[in-house]
Amino acid sequence: MAARQLIIVLGEAGSKGTDVNFMIGEFDKVFSYNSFGNGEAIEQLGSYAQNIFAVSGIAQQDKEKAMTKAIEEMNKQIQGAPNDARSYLILTTLYTKSNQLDEAMKAANKALELSPKKQQIYFVITDIYLSAGQNDKAFATLQKAYELDHAYQEAARNLAVISIVANKINEAEKILDEPEANWPAKFDISQLINAYARAGNYKKVAELWQILIFQEPNNVQYHVNLAATYLKLGERENTIKELEKAIELNPQFKEQGEYFINEIKAGRNP
Repeated sequence: MAARQLIIVLGEAGSKGTDVNFMIGEFDKVFSYNSFGNGEAIEQLGSYAQNIFAVSGIAQQDKEKAMTKAIEEMNKQIQGAPNDARSYLILTTLYTKSNQLDEAMKAANKALELSPKKQQIYFVITDIYLSAGQNDKAFATLQKAYELDHAYQEAARNLAVISIVANKINEAEKILDEPEANWPAKFDISQLINAYARAGNYKKVAELWQILIFQEPNNVQYHVNLAATYLKLGERENTIKELEKAIELNPQFKEQGEYFINEIKAGRNP
């Protein structure tokens, strides 16, 4: 019966999801059975509460009401199963989404206490520090995750990225040179490009776009992005060369590309 009601709720989310009071009432019907299905229902309620935060047209107080309900139900579940690290992680996500960062950190630390070698928890804690603008603490947390297993690619990638953002370039290069990392094949180069750009290191950004172009020489967007990077570096001739290459690869880009080129030749930045 609980499962049937949960299916009804999920089916109604598409047409009635913006009616927060209605949806909470429907979820309450699932909880009223007090079955082992409550856990799944709470997770679905949490997902619903997070999703509507991005929906325009819903009053902020209603969004907060849904999130408060999800947090309350998750705390009830934790009271019944206090040693479940996963529940604390879900609770952390809910608190973070609602910008209750102190509570989010408490829940995340409890999850880490219960599962001290789970690197994903370190990633969650890192995100909280980043949300609070505490980059040094984020870096230190990811260092701990990385030390648990250098071969875990996600930990290596995340630490490399945060090292770049925190302007610890030597640390980043050291990680990327680790033989376990298998750089660059197992790294998402676009993430590193974004990190170097945030750090203002456009010379390195240009090098990474060159790697991608070497891998995919006919990718027009890569040439356009490299052109934009050269412009940041003040290398206007190289900028024009890359735009001309993009036009050659895609004639449909000609009008826009030539506009950019003319602006650059005129001494302006398009």
